[in-house]
Amino acid sequence: MTDAELVAKLVELVRAERRLTVAVLLHLGEVEARDIHLRAACPSLYVYCTRVLGMSEDQAFKRIRAARAFRRFPLLATAVAEGRLHLSGVLLLAAHLTDENAADLVAEASGKSKGEIEILLARRTPRGDVPARIDTVAQQLELAPGLTFPREMAMR
Repeated sequence: MTDAELVAKLVELVRAERRLTVAVLLHLGEVEARDIHLRAACPSLYVYCTRVLGMSEDQAFKRIRAARAFRRFPLLATAVAEGRLHLSGVLLLAAHLTDENAADLVAEASGKSKGEIEILLARRTPRGDVPARIDTVAQQLELAPGLTFPREMAMR
C-alpha cells in the first residue's frame, strides 16, 4: 500500500467511524426510549451500557449524554455524521442548547476544536465573578459558636 493509499483509506475509515458513532448513539437513544434496558434487568441505561454492551464507565456516560442530546436535537447527529462536530463538542454544547439557539450554536461550533468550543460557550454564557466576600477561616469559625477543635489544631 502506498502512502497515498494509506492516507485515503484512513480518511475513508474516519468517515465511516463518524457514521457508525451516530448510528450507535441513535440506537442507544431508542433503547432508552423503549425501556429495553429495563427488560434486560438493568435499572439504568448506564448499567445496560457497562454490563451488557461492555462499555467503560466513561464511554457509557459520554454516549448516554450524547444519545439524549441527539434525540432532543437531531441536527447534532447530522453535524457529527458530516464531520462538522465531534463527540466532545456535542457534550459541551448539550447543556447550552435550546430550541431557539440550537441551529445557530451548532453552526457556530462546527469545525471547531474542543478548546475553541469552550471559548465560544464562555463568551456566549459568561459566568459571574467570584463572590465579593471571602471570609478567612477565623471569621468562618466565629460564625459557628460552640464549635470546638482539639488544642493542637487551635494553636496552628
